[in-house]
Amino acid sequence: MWLVFCMAVIVCVLSFYLPGFLLFAGLGMSRLRSLLIAPLASVAGYCVLGIVLPKLGVFCSWTSVVIPVFVLYAIPFVLRLARGDKDGWFVGRSKALDWKTLGIYVLFGLVVGAYLYITPLGSPDAFSQEYDNAFHMETIRAFADSGIWSVLEVSKYMTPTDQAIAPLPGAAFYPALWHLMGALVVNVLACPVAVALNAVNYVVASVLFPVGVMLLLATVFENRLTVRLGAICALAFLGFPWLILYWGPLYANAFGFALVPMVATLFVRLVDSLVTHTTKAVDVFAFLLGTLVLVVAQTSSVFFCVIFLAPYCVYRLWTHEGPVHLGRRPLPNRPCAVLFALFVVLVWTGLVFAPFMHSLVFNGEWSATLSVGQGIWGVVTLAFGWFAPQYPLAVLVLVGIFYTLRHREYLWITVAYLVFCVIYVVCVSCDGFARHFLAGFWYADSYRIVSCLALVGIPLATLGLGVIARFLRAHVRGGDGPRRVCVGVFLALCCVLLYLPTVHLGDMKIDTALGKIQEEYYGANHNEIPSHHIKLDAEEQAFLDEVARVVPEGELVLNMPDDGSVFAYATDGIRTYYRDYRFYDGSWTSRNGPRPIETPESKLIRKYGAWVSTNKRVRDAFEEVGARYVLQLDRGKAFRKQPKPPSYDGTLWTGLTAIMDDTPGFRPVLSEGDMRLYEITALDETE
Repeated sequence: MWLVFCMAVIVCVLSFYLPGFLLFAGLGMSRLRSLLIAPLASVAGYCVLGIVLPKLGVFCSWTSVVIPVFVLYAIPFVLRLARGDKDGWFVGRSKALDWKTLGIYVLFGLVVGAYLYITPLGSPDAFSQEYDNAFHMETIRAFADSGIWSVLEVSKYMTPTDQAIAPLPGAAFYPALWHLMGALVVNVLACPVAVALNAVNYVVASVLFPVGVMLLLATVFENRLTVRLGAICALAFLGFPWLILYWGPLYANAFGFALVPMVATLFVRLVDSLVTHTTKAVDVFAFLLGTLVLVVAQTSSVFFCVIFLAPYCVYRLWTHEGPVHLGRRPLPNRPCAVLFALFVVLVWTGLVFAPFMHSLVFNGEWSATLSVGQGIWGVVTLAFGWFAPQYPLAVLVLVGIFYTLRHREYLWITVAYLVFCVIYVVCVSCDGFARHFLAGFWYADSYRIVSCLALVGIPLATLGLGVIARFLRAHVRGGDGPRRVCVGVFLALCCVLLYLPTVHLGDMKIDTALGKIQEEYYGANHNEIPSHHIKLDAEEQAFLDEVARVVPEGELVLNMPDDGSVFAYATDGIRTYYRDYRFYDGSWTSRNGPRPIETPESKLIRKYGAWVSTNKRVRDAFEEVGARYVLQLDRGKAFRKQPKPPSYDGTLWTGLTAIMDDTPGFRPVLSEGDMRLYEITALDETE
């Protein structure tokens, strides 16, 4: 299985980088920069074909999506080679950006990713059974089974037969580019969904994100030593990518945020070129393309860019030499800077009150959890109420902030960081309007804000590390040899302190932030963390494997999702009827917008399915959806003693939980412990 995982990682890397590299290099961008931002173009192509092909009746697969994108993007590359025009390939080279630096980031990222993410898996098909992962895994399976990879029509029921019987009908836009990439890997290798999921996450966290950070740092700092030191800081923050890959888990959010450094880099380059009047069409195209990709990867990442990059625009306007020209009219630069800041605030306010944003901004799913003092302390220590403080990293951030106070060209980063600090403190300590106004575009979820803080904190920590390294190099006596040794020892010590695992000294345990998240990953993947969610244990998974062998392909299986069978469709391809924890009969109160409307057949099956042999309406409902089997993974006392999801309501499922071995109309097919697979014989008796 690990060989399949390695192959999945290779498929991910090639799919992300190869097509996009050909396009940008063919359009005249330098080869290195073309490679670094290639994922933006690649996933954009997959997204467009994922929307268009199903409309034309074409099944989405790697042959119908990846190959056409590759061929299309290769055209400008081949034409450029045919013309022998190579001059443009080296335009925009930076002294801080080279292939060796890229190698450092990739190697460091792969090692850290293997240490923090892969090691706790135990098996490449292990997966977290937290709440959101049922949606993620089932959506990947639905994409792969249906051949519909459209972010505009996302649902867990995407094949024609599933759409016809979905208990909660409807498909809608969802930022599902991450799910599309997972479906692509499943399609190429025919591997389990969990293997594809882990491979995509590993590549996103260990390659895409740190490489994007390198590009951003090289564009902003333009100092090779500082940029290379950023490899140490890029993955050191608990908040991103590690916490967001655990909490929820928010995989789509992680993917969108991982692409942010690439898009931010393109914006900075575009602003700089506007100031120097050297704007190139390829830079404008790349930025617009990247922005659209962020929208469909995770829309909230666009709002991060607004807060992160608005201070940069204000800085460039404030320090602009001479007047600012809007058309032919010159305007004084500093009033323009102030007006731009006010414009951003007005646009932000307008979006907050926009009707189409209301359900997002003013959702009530999350509430304040800390006091103002606790929130401030969390910002200072980088603990954020999770695990252990990251004191060494906090020191680097603080040094970086002080450095920007003296070197004002970087002060805009500190301003953006402080804005997110305020947003975080308000988010965790206030339940009023201010919370929704500032944090509503991230669902007023403090964990997403923590990720934003980490993204802005990386450049500051990198600056701080660079300051200390240069100080040591300048003040250590004895020549270049001792200086290099001293700096090398310091950097090695930083790596140890920043990535130190949890320490066990006899009976004493010293938790570290990243060490603890590694333990949490292990517990989540091995079903060893007490949780309010129903767990699918090893025996139940083995039973599902047997069910998949017994039930003919395509037959509909009725189930009660809260017993763990919510994962059955994703893990074994069993065509289960109920694939969601909530929304049935209004069972879960939500202020996030309108709920899907449940079908009458679903209501009858849930409440009265056990009486199919005696109730014609129930029998008609069974026949309407085409159900032939009933799956139970937990029954009786064993199930009643287990922790339940907050959405669970036993009264909603009496029609399925009441089915026993002697219930008329049902015949046991598989039986082990408290697990059952029944064939519905009542329908055959009436034919």
